[in-house]
Amino acid sequence: HKNSLPRMMVCFTWMAAPPMVAVWTALGTTWAAEVIWFDPGCMPSTLHSIFLVVWQVLSYMWLVINFIVGSTVWTTERRIRQAEEHLRELQDDDTTRRWGNVSETGAYSVSSMPTTMASG
Repeated sequence: HKNSLPRMMVCFTWMAAPPMVAVWTALGTTWAAEVIWFDPGCMPSTLHSIFLVVWQVLSYMWLVINFIVGSTVWTTERRIRQAEEHLRELQDDDTTRRWGNVSETGAYSVSSMPTTMASG
């Protein structure tokens, strides 16, 4: 991202939000366990306890999914940067003249990927 606002939003999304959600979820788990085990009379009904447990499970699932997606994106980005570096090492004047600057992938996205398989 070239603008500072999108860059800040990406940093917040990946660096600040998950740790805050993890701390909040762990704190909520501690509070829920105390209430359910030591003072179950504070819960109006069993349905409230079930809702609380389901919500905690969903929060932990969100954290796991966020970790998986983040590590996949990080790995993909690292591999692309390595490939660009290798291409920069191979690129010379002849390559640039024939095919342009091959060491920059530019804007890579799913839409720029081929949609059909090569036959052969």
